[in-house]
Amino acid sequence: MKSTFGSLLKLRILLPTSPNFLFLPKILFPTTWFIFTPATYSTVCQTEEDSVGEDIGDQPKTSVQIMKQFGCTDTEITNIFTRGPFLLKADANQLQSKLERLTWLGISAPELAKIINDRPRFLTCRVNHCFDERVEFLMTLFGSKEVLAKAILRNPSFLTHDLHKKIKPVIALYEGIGLSMPDLIQMLLSRPTLIPRTSFNEEKMEYIRKTGVSNDSRMFKYVVTIIGVSRLETIRQKVANLEKFGFSEDEVFLFLGSLRLS
Repeated sequence: MKSTFGSLLKLRILLPTSPNFLFLPKILFPTTWFIFTPATYSTVCQTEEDSVGEDIGDQPKTSVQIMKQFGCTDTEITNIFTRGPFLLKADANQLQSKLERLTWLGISAPELAKIINDRPRFLTCRVNHCFDERVEFLMTLFGSKEVLAKAILRNPSFLTHDLHKKIKPVIALYEGIGLSMPDLIQMLLSRPTLIPRTSFNEEKMEYIRKTGVSNDSRMFKYVVTIIGVSRLETIRQKVANLEKFGFSEDEVFLFLGSLRLS
């Protein structure tokens, strides 16, 4: 039977229009057999296209779509891409990953637009690099996600500065000088440049001592952070300007320690 059936199939290919083929005995083609019609290239492609469309139809494809998914309005999107046109060509997966992390932190679309306005390249930095470790440290430092979000809005560089080489060493410096944690947090919130600009050496430490301010004074956090973020050349220049009016260096620093700052 197999040999006969194979011969008939060959005959059907050779004589596709032969009317005699239609009158072959039905016994050779039991009703339980199925003859499959090969799919054409067009039908296969159409099926695949439909399937792909179903899989990725809900996935954002462009930076604009990702921003809309994040919650940005058309105006905010326009402002963001005006300030950072390079974001239009950003890797979609990387961009979405960064925005998901900002969402978790509680950063809203209007707040993101404000950050980008001030720092156009914020989203091109490695915001998601060591994110979990960074957030764990900062959450411990600030005490809550709400305060951390406030700190990030004041200083987005908390998400971009090197955690181990920059942020942790600066925090340790102020703690070593005697700044209490509540005072340090207050200064971190009020002085966005505290992390990148802080430096101390023996000369600066001598300036702090000359102010006569103790570490339990309300003025201590202001004196320490002002001197910490200032360049030595700037401090020397300001002291020299006051010395022209007859003040000595010691008097200048005592005057600084007696100022009332809010």
